[in-house]
Order: sequence, then C-alpha cells, then structure tokens
Amino acid sequence: MLTLELKDLKFNVCHGLYPLEQSVPQDFVVDLRLELASSGPALTLDQTADYVEVYALVKACMNQYEGLIENLACRINGEILARCPAVLASHCRITKWPLLGGPGYVVIEHSAHKQF
Repeated sequence: MLTLELKDLKFNVCHGLYPLEQSVPQDFVVDLRLELASSGPALTLDQTADYVEVYALVKACMNQYEGLIENLACRINGEILARCPAVLASHCRITKWPLLGGPGYVVIEHSAHKQF
C-alpha cells in the first residue's frame, strides 16, 4: 500500500469553546497520513491523491469555525475520503497551543476509512 503524508501544515485561526478562543486566532498544526488504493507505482494523478487538492480541503476546513478540534479532525477526514477517490483511509493529527492553559500543547488524532 502506498501512503502520502502532508506534515506541518500551519494555520492561525479561531477554534474553541471559550470566548477568548473564539476571538483570538491560535496556532494549529495539521499532519495527515493518507492510505492509497494503489499498491504499486502511481502512473497518473487519479491513482493517487493530489496533495494540492488535499491541502485546499484542509485549509477550507481549518478556516471554518469549530468548537471542538475533535470535530474538526473528523470533518477533515470526511472531506478527504469524500473527494479523493484513491484514498482508502485518512489519519489526521491536529496540534493546538491553548491560550487558556500553561506550557505544552494539545493533540487530537482521528482516523477514518472508506466504507465499501
């Protein structure tokens, strides 16, 4: 199985349940691992995932407000599986540096597989 990874996609947007999170943009990093249907070399773009299109899908999701980043990861995976025929599974990891906490960061991971 072939995999395609997009790593360290950075966004400065508003997500969260607290009023401060809804009004002050925060840094988020998205990492994706996509499992592709092809098990050998991809000869054409339709046999793989167009990473430019995948980035555009992630950017559109990240620019749409969501209260919980858990739901955001689910939405990203759902969009990728719905719009990228060659992707069998999508694994999304979102890292967030909270405005309301101390040092450190929060990570959510979600995996989704195409249903046949």
